[in-house]
Amino acid sequence: EAHEKIRMFSDLMNEVCAKVGANNSHFLTPDGNSYYKSDGSWDERISDHYLTANDMAKIANYAFTFGAIAEVVQTASAKIKTVNGVSYSFTNTNQFLRPTHANYFEYVVGLKTGTTNPAGNCIVTAAEINRRFVIISTFYNGTSAGRYTNSKYLYDLVFKQK
Repeated sequence: EAHEKIRMFSDLMNEVCAKVGANNSHFLTPDGNSYYKSDGSWDERISDHYLTANDMAKIANYAFTFGAIAEVVQTASAKIKTVNGVSYSFTNTNQFLRPTHANYFEYVVGLKTGTTNPAGNCIVTAAEINRRFVIISTFYNGTSAGRYTNSKYLYDLVFKQK
């Protein structure tokens, strides 16, 4: 049943949080945005699902120790073909990764965008310049564009790009 699988996956996510010291976060679903109610419908987050920008940076740092995850999160777009010959195209929502986008930032190597009513427009990114690896996590950005502006500003401060 879907409810059980979601709970099991979320329990594993919470184990990883504990392992990496992300002690101010608790997951109830994999997507962080909705929960599956007993009547089968999806609804907004409930109070037992919460996370912090600091914890997301810790989780991101851990995720980058897995080569397959690092490869996926830095992929701007991909096309796949199933064994039945059906083709699918995917585009990463992280505008920092797309060379044709105005927000493209060549040093970003991933990671995750998100938007929820409680947290607003969020982004967790990683960048590497001169063998220095930095993760920036911003929540409560007023707009989708703001998450890129704010993150880029922080990268400029860290890497002294200005």
